[in-house]
Amino acid sequence: MFTGLNNLKIYSVSSQGYSSCFGFTEEETMKALGEFGLSNHQPDVENWYNGYRFGETTIYNPWSISNFLKHKELKPYWVNTSGQQMERSLLKKSNQDIKQELQVLMAGESITVNLQEQAVFENLERHQENFWNFSTRRAISRL
Repeated sequence: MFTGLNNLKIYSVSSQGYSSCFGFTEEETMKALGEFGLSNHQPDVENWYNGYRFGETTIYNPWSISNFLKHKELKPYWVNTSGQQMERSLLKKSNQDIKQELQVLMAGESITVNLQEQAVFENLERHQENFWNFSTRRAISRL
C-alpha cells in the first residue's frame, strides 16, 4: 500500500511549479555574465539565448550560456545537439494549415496554438496540432 511510485504530480513546461528549474533564469544568467566580466554583452545574450517560457518564467538555454561564458563568442551552440527527425516527419505529413503557420513565423510574426500537454507519442501523427507540442524554438527557426 505504501510502496512503489505513486501520487505523482506532473509539471509540464506550461506549469508554474518548478518552472525555474528547466534552465538558467534571467537572474542567474545576468549574475554569471557579471562574474565572467561579460555584463556588456547582456543585450546580445538576451537576443541569442533566451526565449524559452516555462510557466511564467523566462529561461535561458543552459548549453548556450555555458558555451558563451567559456568561449566568449555568440554562436548557435545548440545546432546539431539533437536531431529534428520527429519534427521533420510531422512537418512532411502535416496539412497546409501548419505550413502556413510556419510561414507566418518565418515572416517574424506570431501565432497562437493550443498545446496538448498530455500528448502521447503513438498518437502524434493522428492529430496535426501535435507538431507544435514537439517543435522547439530552435527547431522552428532552423526549418
